[in-house]
Amino acid sequence: MNELKRRWLQISPRERGLVVGCGVLLIVSLCYYALWLPWQQQAEQWQRTIAREKGTVEWMLQQAPRLQQQAARPMPEETLSLSATVTRSAAAQGINITRLQPQGERLALTLEPSDFNALMQWLTQLEQQQGIRIAAFEVAAQPRTPGWVVVNKLVLERHDGR
Repeated sequence: MNELKRRWLQISPRERGLVVGCGVLLIVSLCYYALWLPWQQQAEQWQRTIAREKGTVEWMLQQAPRLQQQAARPMPEETLSLSATVTRSAAAQGINITRLQPQGERLALTLEPSDFNALMQWLTQLEQQQGIRIAAFEVAAQPRTPGWVVVNKLVLERHDGR
């Protein structure tokens, strides 16, 4: 400690002022980059998340009457086979089926990469409108395209016995 004090006293007052100024600048920079900037970035991220979640809530509130109407409607009495129903509804939703394999009362599918939200809407529509439920579902996210998934295995079956 004495060595530091001796060196401090040996430098000129102008150099001492520069060292003190650099020290203060270093402390201010450290506080800014270590504390203030990350806090501001996190606050901005929170604001974006809040805005996105508010949009989701608004969308859900808009969809509620439509879902109630769909629940009140009786299921259609079409007598299409399971594979025909699935193929028709997939085409209507823009979902591309790469493999379709009947397995008795079930139907195994492999799909091309697709948007996760569109896939979930399609599966929900199959269950609510056609009485088709998921028996097995194997999906993997596509790392280079956020929001898109690859369905490796999807097994569907009729829920209502048609």
